[in-house]
Amino acid sequence: MTQFFQKLFLEGKQQINEDPLEILFGSLSDEILLQLSEPVDTMSKQTTLEQLSQAIRPDDNALVLAMMQVTDLYNALIVVKASEQSDIHINTNSDKVFECFGLVFDKGEESL
Repeated sequence: MTQFFQKLFLEGKQQINEDPLEILFGSLSDEILLQLSEPVDTMSKQTTLEQLSQAIRPDDNALVLAMMQVTDLYNALIVVKASEQSDIHINTNSDKVFECFGLVFDKGEESL
């Protein structure tokens, strides 16, 4: 029983300490990061939460609410959209971002 609880609590702590942005983008090369810096900066200045949400999940306000609660979610989705628009391949997409942040969409609802 002791190993079970140790494993349970240890896994919980590991999950809390993991940085979703590091998980999603930590393996990107410096070259890719430099290529992304301008498109990400431009998009983050010109794109509202609502616009980004509509581009990813049209007519779904749950994503806007999730981005308001978790700012790193917005940042991660900006990187994904900027990479798509700039044709820079980063081997991730919005579905991977949702999974990394623990978002599950079911008929327009989300859970964090």
